[in-house]
Amino acid sequence: MELHERYAQLHSGIRFAIDTIDDAYPLPRPLRQELQEWVLSRWEEARHNIDWCDNRRDLLQVTSGLTELARSYKELRKNLFSDLHHFGPEPPWRQVNRRLAVRLPLGVHHGNSAYYVLRRNGTHRWKFCVHGSTRSENGEYESTLREFEVELSGHSCRIPDELEGDPVLAQLFYGLALMTGTHHYMRTLRDEVVMEAERITRSEKDDDTWE
Repeated sequence: MELHERYAQLHSGIRFAIDTIDDAYPLPRPLRQELQEWVLSRWEEARHNIDWCDNRRDLLQVTSGLTELARSYKELRKNLFSDLHHFGPEPPWRQVNRRLAVRLPLGVHHGNSAYYVLRRNGTHRWKFCVHGSTRSENGEYESTLREFEVELSGHSCRIPDELEGDPVLAQLFYGLALMTGTHHYMRTLRDEVVMEAERITRSEKDDDTWE
């Protein structure tokens, strides 16, 4: 059988593996859809990788890349499923890729807890999503979504005013620490204006001292 045909079979088999992983480790629908879109885009990008192979090492690289995609996706889904359903240490933020991280605290499947998604929207901009739920009048849980745009500058993270003092700020803090490798001070635009005014006042006082 010709190499391109064999690679096509492998590529098709990896899609089957992805589908079985999705079935084996179910997650809340919005998160499941987002992860599926990401992994299937990676899978589709690899469809024609064999076209640039010139030798056996190239072939090993592209085939290993496909099998590694399935392996890493299985590990991610397994960990998130365990975070959701199994008792153990407090679940951490988990990095999906360089642009996306998620955290699934135990209890989301009971409808009484939130889970969190942090997504990069640019070089210094991130979107922080809080997926929660509320109980309707008939006693059923209905999904809710809160989205916040934040911007990084040095070691500061500018947050919307409505996030000030909100308990979910701790989640944003640790999510950003995972994705950026550093800690950021949470500040509203109002905080920054006050700090700048104080800096100008101190500078003017220092100038008066030298006169």
